[in-house]
Amino acid sequence: MMASKLTADEITGKLLQGSFSRSGPSVDRLPDPIADTPLVLTLDELSAYEHNPRTVTNIKYQEIKDSIRVRGLDQPPQVTRRPGEKKFIIRNGGNTRLSILRELYKETGDERFYRISVLFRPWDGERGEIIALTGHLAENDLRGNLMFIERAVGIENARAIYEQETGEPISQRELAKRLKADGYPVSQSHISRMQETIRCLLPVIPAALYSGLGKHQVERLLALRKAAAQTWQTHTEGKPNVTDFEVLFQDVLSMFDGDASEFVCERVQDELISHMKEGTGRTYEQVLLNVNENLTMARRSSVIETPLRLPPTPQVQPEPDSESDAHRPQEDQEPKTLQSESKPQSPDTQVTEKSTLAAPSASALKTDKPLPPPLSDEERIARLEAHVVTPVSTTDRVFEIKRQVAALDGEELPDFKANALVSIPVQAGGLHPISDVW
Repeated sequence: MMASKLTADEITGKLLQGSFSRSGPSVDRLPDPIADTPLVLTLDELSAYEHNPRTVTNIKYQEIKDSIRVRGLDQPPQVTRRPGEKKFIIRNGGNTRLSILRELYKETGDERFYRISVLFRPWDGERGEIIALTGHLAENDLRGNLMFIERAVGIENARAIYEQETGEPISQRELAKRLKADGYPVSQSHISRMQETIRCLLPVIPAALYSGLGKHQVERLLALRKAAAQTWQTHTEGKPNVTDFEVLFQDVLSMFDGDASEFVCERVQDELISHMKEGTGRTYEQVLLNVNENLTMARRSSVIETPLRLPPTPQVQPEPDSESDAHRPQEDQEPKTLQSESKPQSPDTQVTEKSTLAAPSASALKTDKPLPPPLSDEERIARLEAHVVTPVSTTDRVFEIKRQVAALDGEELPDFKANALVSIPVQAGGLHPISDVW
């Protein structure tokens, strides 16, 4: 039996039937690469890193924009993507460049600013957040100096991430150790000042900090706060209805929240002492003296003690006891001296040797070499002028003030005129002494 012939309507109906439907699950996007991979992305697919420590526009923003306008990007920015998110984020710095690319594409409409080459780096499932944050901290420090408060906030965010990883609070020393392991070394003392700044200064003077208040000024403020707090506690102890010092300090400091270029620490100190007079029952001069004493004590206690180095003793040839001793070469005696010095000595032995060196015997002071004659005034002036490259215009009064300031810190200001006339024994070529470099 022959099949019936299809009509025109039936043929049209078969042609208009839908295609085969997909029975498997649908995939919105391909999975991210598992290794570092170059990609080409558009600006619509990129997003800035939301925890970027730099919150203020880069001071070199216009220079970078002019360079990208002419040359494009010299290096492809590194990007990554969190699991489950649609947009890629900048991984190690580059938020400034991304902002500039958006501006340039809006101004010019040039496709080379819209579609850029990037280097994709996989997201670390366990430590992705801290790797991204430390990467931005390090990159911003290299490309343009971060402000002190920006670095402090970034490290505080890093501390929060570390504590979330460990599930317990971490110390400043542990924080410094972890940051160093992740490629952003910061000392423990620096971290301490940063945390104190965020806790005590940032709530009161945010405008001054974010307008560029530097590390030196912050350290002076923190030192003033500590010294004034000690003075306040000393003179208000046991008194009723005394204002808390932190409240007093913040009330005074808030009066100076403005541009960092107009911030003067001495004005803060003057205003703070004026407010401390009533609570302490002291005069302005008495409070100022006490605060300065506390500052001096804190400064001296922070000085790192260096080991005491005794001045080299003059090597004097002792008077020979016999003719054989007189003709014995001195080189034969040097190895014995070096060997004795290399052996560990007990404290009692060291004390005995120091006292022996300090008070040599009368026979040891005898020498065949006569002492040089004293220099005349003309020779002294000639020797001083020979060591002067550029004359200093400092007056004697200024030098005396500098000497007194150094004495307050336990230091001794060097005297050029006296030191230039003194022979300095040095060592060259190992342990073979040279008696004079002049």
